[in-house]
Amino acid sequence: MFRSTNGDRACSAIPQSNSPHPCSHAARPAHASAAALWAPLARFIAVEARIGEWAERRRTTAFAYEFLRFGIKQGWACLFGGAMVALIIATALWYPRGASLAR
Repeated sequence: MFRSTNGDRACSAIPQSNSPHPCSHAARPAHASAAALWAPLARFIAVEARIGEWAERRRTTAFAYEFLRFGIKQGWACLFGGAMVALIIATALWYPRGASLAR
């Protein structure tokens, strides 16, 4: 079992035996997604799993699948990062200077 120096299970754990690391993907089942508990996402998770199984058949499709999946994740992160920057700029321009709550 892996335990950190303070006794908690953690990713920065120190190995105690030959058991798998608690943070590794091999330690938890592939279907263990918390997002699957939310009904609107369950369908997308199932479709993504089928596409992933299809892509694993050949090296070329696996690369294309991972590249596209990475691009979608980066786009999603950029969307929220851009929204955050827009809000920071908006508050800098339009937030009242004499407000009792500092910006």
